[in-house]
Amino acid sequence: MLLPVRLFPESEAAWSQQLYTVTNNGHSAKITFPSDIWFLSLTNDLTPQYEVVQIHFHWGFKNARGSEHLLQGKSFAMEAHLVCYNKRYKSFSEAAESPHGLAVLGFWVDISSASNTGITLLEQLGDFSKVLPDIVNYNTSVRINAFDLAELLTVVDPKNFFRYEGSLTTPPCTPNVIWTVFRDSALITEEQLALFRALQYSSQETAKQMGDNFRTALQLNPTNAPIPRVVYKTWSGSGAHSVNILLLLLTSGIGIYIPF
Repeated sequence: MLLPVRLFPESEAAWSQQLYTVTNNGHSAKITFPSDIWFLSLTNDLTPQYEVVQIHFHWGFKNARGSEHLLQGKSFAMEAHLVCYNKRYKSFSEAAESPHGLAVLGFWVDISSASNTGITLLEQLGDFSKVLPDIVNYNTSVRINAFDLAELLTVVDPKNFFRYEGSLTTPPCTPNVIWTVFRDSALITEEQLALFRALQYSSQETAKQMGDNFRTALQLNPTNAPIPRVVYKTWSGSGAHSVNILLLLLTSGIGIYIPF
């Protein structure tokens, strides 16, 4: 049985006095969290199974593309990845090269509209959106006041998600990730998304403005896939939600097509 995920701090005092680092790393905008502050449990308890390291984002130049996972063939304008490492290892570097070393929470992000309103993803990330204009150039960083990372789970339903074992979608692309992709999409406004599209790649890249920084989704059942994988979902029902276990043949976890 798959249980809801939980984000929690080492203590209230521990996170509230911290600063987070916001960086343009040349292929995304990233928020890095201090060590031993935020933890992830995949079993809905307060066991610090994983330590939260950073959150980064993938987006498109057009609203119809941007996510690295597709839902019934649909791409979203953005996808956010919260990257965590297994606390059985001494560091992120060690975990990134070790079995079951990493866990990533994936958040689909859709454009808000008159008929689709609510708290946006960025509203739960403190001053992050305010400082995006300060990291337009590659390799620039700023510090922001800490925010309550647990609030990130209020923009989705932490009980409803897909889960599978795959790979990182950014270098080193190691195949040791437990992926959790939430069924419900979070929201972003056009104005907020424009802040991401204004960021710039490094001068070594052929493109200047940052965007379309996502990997192409793989086919559901490629004939040359060496290992079959299972994608689980946490809800059941009739109609479009009737399948509880989805068999996928994947060469890696670099973007997959997820049907209901």
